[in-house]
Amino acid sequence: MFKNMSKREKLFLWAGALSVISFSIIKFVLVPIYDDNRNKAEQIQSKILFIQKYREILAQKEFYNQKDKETRRIHSLLQRSFLGPSKPALAAASLQRILDDQADRSSIEIIRAKIETPKLMEGLQAIPIEVTLKSNLKDLSRFIRLIETHPKILIIEDFSTRRINNKDPELLESRLLVNGFIQKIVNSEAKGI
Repeated sequence: MFKNMSKREKLFLWAGALSVISFSIIKFVLVPIYDDNRNKAEQIQSKILFIQKYREILAQKEFYNQKDKETRRIHSLLQRSFLGPSKPALAAASLQRILDDQADRSSIEIIRAKIETPKLMEGLQAIPIEVTLKSNLKDLSRFIRLIETHPKILIIEDFSTRRINNKDPELLESRLLVNGFIQKIVNSEAKGI
């Protein structure tokens, strides 16, 4: 069969065979090698980027340590700002003791103290105590200042005062509703409020 072909036909046959062989080598050998090398280069580049990001994070370790210390300090400060016990009855006793101490420091007489029902204020559980005081104006203002500057979070929600007698206009009877808070966050949707 090859003997009967002209040179030109043989040349076309060889050119066709070389084209098929070249195409096969390119398609089945060179392209997969190229794709494999490209994939490996992308993996290497990805790993290089990962290592760079890891080094950046490690370089920020001191920053995160400082943030952690600051967060712990704030957490400790907040813990000291709430009434100690997490049970409302114990927290009310703690708040009443604080009010008694501040009254003694201000030379005020507490006539009556009534523990109200705990309530929610901005998602925190408030422990209200209503105190009735007998004092003069100077001692009352000292008592209010001591309550408002106390390390615990205390809020005077309601305040009313009146003179007791006409002979001594400085003698007052005051009623204060003081709220202390416990460190128990209550979800208002769960309580139906």
